[in-house]
Amino acid sequence: TQRSLSEEMRARLPTTNKNAEEDGNIDVERNFNINGNDDDFDSSGAMKKKKSVSSSSLPSMMMVPKNPWLLLVLGILFGAFLPTFMKHKSVRIVHKHVKGAYKAHSEASKEYLKRYRETYLEEVKANVNNAETVMLLESVVKEEEKKVEEELVKEEVGAVTREEGGDIAFKTLENGNHVCLPLIYEEFSDLVSEEEMNESGTVMTRSECEWFARYIKVSIVASKMTSKCVPDDHVFSTLVNEHEWEVFTYAVQNVKSEKCLIDRLIILCLDEATALKCKYDGFTHCVQYVDTLGASDFMQNEYWRIVWLKSKMALALVSAKLTAFIHDSDVLFLKVPDMDRIIALDPTAEMFHQWEELNYTALFLKSSFEEESEPVDVPHKGLNSGQIVYLPTEKVHQGLLLSLRKGKEWGTNKNRLEQELLMSGMDDVGVKRTGLSYKYNSYCSTRSFNGEHEHLEEWITFHVNCAKGPELKMLVMREVQEDWIKHKSG
Repeated sequence: TQRSLSEEMRARLPTTNKNAEEDGNIDVERNFNINGNDDDFDSSGAMKKKKSVSSSSLPSMMMVPKNPWLLLVLGILFGAFLPTFMKHKSVRIVHKHVKGAYKAHSEASKEYLKRYRETYLEEVKANVNNAETVMLLESVVKEEEKKVEEELVKEEVGAVTREEGGDIAFKTLENGNHVCLPLIYEEFSDLVSEEEMNESGTVMTRSECEWFARYIKVSIVASKMTSKCVPDDHVFSTLVNEHEWEVFTYAVQNVKSEKCLIDRLIILCLDEATALKCKYDGFTHCVQYVDTLGASDFMQNEYWRIVWLKSKMALALVSAKLTAFIHDSDVLFLKVPDMDRIIALDPTAEMFHQWEELNYTALFLKSSFEEESEPVDVPHKGLNSGQIVYLPTEKVHQGLLLSLRKGKEWGTNKNRLEQELLMSGMDDVGVKRTGLSYKYNSYCSTRSFNGEHEHLEEWITFHVNCAKGPELKMLVMREVQEDWIKHKSG
């Protein structure tokens, strides 16, 4: 019986390996390496063949000694080292045809382990008369078998990948759907893809999901840094590429020396050049994005991917239980925003945003305008995604996911802006949102209703929306900066 089972297992395993070779993948292993270590490739870039435990070693493994104590030691050693055999260092395989070979390999491995244990226990019982020793050995083997089965089940459900220190996992479920936990769960699995990014950038790929583990790790570190002006677990975050770097550095000049703010600012760099400049210019937290997103003016080139990336950033930060002020790179900071003050204006709100339009002329005619709360009887409307404070609530999480789904459905249709779909998604799930104070200003509103920059000395930020291109943005910011200095000096 022992010989026939051994032969049967040998016959089974080579068949699986043969199928893998036909797929162009030899010895596909269970654990994927996120970092893609070069040790697993030869000089030509081809994957090296891995050594594995094959059925050719079965005859020597199946030779069972007569000494029961030696049997006990061998059994324990076998159980202890078996999980290690299944965690060899490997490379991340992303091509779909590898999955078929991997699944076949996994099935054959389960059958092999099951048959081997049955044969092993039968041999032990046949050669040991001590019932207590047999029971002990059987218990040890069953325990190890349980651990191995749990690992195999986990692998069947999905290949889980994590970066050190990250809390995000990409999974492929039994039904074939993908998830990026805890950001995107099965209900919204249509927003997750193995490798294909859609045109609007609303889908999250495996590589982007894994990258967000790093973004979250850096953000959590930032949220814990000592700060006298930003509460714990509160952060600021923006995204910028080389095309807009000069605009961004000008925009933060008034607060660059405020370490309490800069230590809480996470800068998502959209290309390598920006990442280098970010570090060179002395910013604390510079995180290079997984892809390169270059120069993109309004509704041009990578515009859609960039604007929807802000919602993904919010999704990551909210899932990490952080309160986040996410802003565009063309927001001129005149002062350090007071996060406690923002939230205190409406303790019931879960989201505070810049108004898309606000009539400053009508606002300043009211004696109560300095109260900063949402104005009454003053024309204002819409949400502008250039400045938003997100609180980490479940409704906000749901609203972000629904917004991304709406964005996927609309694609790059120029009839709907990303911020309109964001507002729609938030309203659909019942997020309590309100506008930021009038002190969080914008070019769109002031050029129509406050061209003379009235009460400029009270402004906290100024978003240079409605100004296309770095040159025009710089021109408008310089005008405001110079007027702000004059207003301050009286």
